[in-house]
Amino acid sequence: MNLFAWDAKYRLEIDEIDKQHQHLFGLFNQLYDAMQDGRANDVIDDVLTNVVDYTAYHFAHEEALFRRYGYPEEIAHRKEHQKLTEQAKALSRKLRAGHGDVSMATLKFIADWLSSHILRGDKQFAPFLIDRGLR
Repeated sequence: MNLFAWDAKYRLEIDEIDKQHQHLFGLFNQLYDAMQDGRANDVIDDVLTNVVDYTAYHFAHEEALFRRYGYPEEIAHRKEHQKLTEQAKALSRKLRAGHGDVSMATLKFIADWLSSHILRGDKQFAPFLIDRGLR
């Protein structure tokens, strides 16, 4: 069962970024499904590693577009990326140190990111890139 379903409200109308966001939804739902089945501890390390790795890839892709097209809010958006990356890395360190149940924190982190980062931060730059011909 998907807790967090991809919906048209998340579309930026930039195909590659939308595909990357959908992949992140998949990671979120993979963890949620494992939690529902009582397998969160079995998959949390893999899912969190995938989140950290994929966010780095995704953010690098967005930031390359910002540089290429001269997005005026690049620095502020990059700072947001750095903050989210540090949160994911902190969760990963906590997990590896054996500090409690990280799965709910991970779930909350990904949910917050998907809802607020996409709907606020990413929705701000999408029109700028679309105006420059990116689809």
